[in-house]
Amino acid sequence: MRKKARKRKKLEDKLLGREALLDRYEPLKQFFENSWGQIGLRFQDVRRPDDVREVLKSVPGVEWCPPFRKEKHLGCLLKEGSEQVEWRELRLTRTLYKHAVDVEHSLSLESYPARQRADEATTALQMLITQFLSGPRSFEPFFLVSVAAHELGVPELRNSADRIEVNLQQAREQRQSLEGKLSTQAGCYARREVVEFVHSLRHEVEPRNVAKAMAGLPDYGWFHSFRMLNSVKDTSPAMYDYQLFQRLKSIVQKARCLDLEKIEAKLRAELLHEDCDPVLRSHVKPNWGYMLQAFAAHRGKPFTRRNLPYQIMGTYLENIQRPKTIAEIELAKRSELV
Repeated sequence: MRKKARKRKKLEDKLLGREALLDRYEPLKQFFENSWGQIGLRFQDVRRPDDVREVLKSVPGVEWCPPFRKEKHLGCLLKEGSEQVEWRELRLTRTLYKHAVDVEHSLSLESYPARQRADEATTALQMLITQFLSGPRSFEPFFLVSVAAHELGVPELRNSADRIEVNLQQAREQRQSLEGKLSTQAGCYARREVVEFVHSLRHEVEPRNVAKAMAGLPDYGWFHSFRMLNSVKDTSPAMYDYQLFQRLKSIVQKARCLDLEKIEAKLRAELLHEDCDPVLRSHVKPNWGYMLQAFAAHRGKPFTRRNLPYQIMGTYLENIQRPKTIAEIELAKRSELV
């Protein structure tokens, strides 16, 4: 068993190095910190792999966010599909896909020269035929044309070029089929790994831990990804929307009574306090009117201590992202944080 585990670890280590994982981790961390107020609560409560896709798609324009674009590794998370896929099966499909890509590339390199040689030989033969047809009609010129065609190898060259093109088309179709299969399997595997991370209860489900667990997907599982990245100290400051969320969450947790007016006033006081990061304050200042709208939208509605920060922050972010009228923009300017 230990020998098999060591062998699998070597296979996993070959897929991605730590530097590649760090390159994936940074945009993931930024994405989750910026959108945690919208999806954090739902992300912690995912129960099925399909829930992961639904939560991510609730973020406007998620398909254009760097980690989830089609050409990126986690673009597969947004794909449809719900089959059970194991790591070894996914690795086999990936190997077959890479082989299909190599075969298609090799045939594409052969196709153009082969077709060019066939076309050159055909052109030369046509010129020879034209020359003979313009001369006196006799059996000898036609015999010479037949000999020339044989000497030029026209039939063989054209047959070879046609055969390569047929093989190239088949290789292209095989590559496209495996590409679709790989994308579907990768998405199913990655979503299942995300659910396993959430349910493992080994680590707090917060933006940086989620980014560590997902950075290596779907090349290998969440545990290996988290283990490799957890040894790297990340001292960079959190994104400002997440800092705002953390302040709001802290106020709600410490509040004896969940009075929205008092929570709003406390948040305002903290942001205006001299100890508050001035960059954070300037980030929130022009959007404070949308925060006031978020508090107003939840007055009189049911909430709990756990979900209130997510409800307020989620509405705040939605207010910022949605299209606004000129009147709303002017009103927001008059409601700036001062």
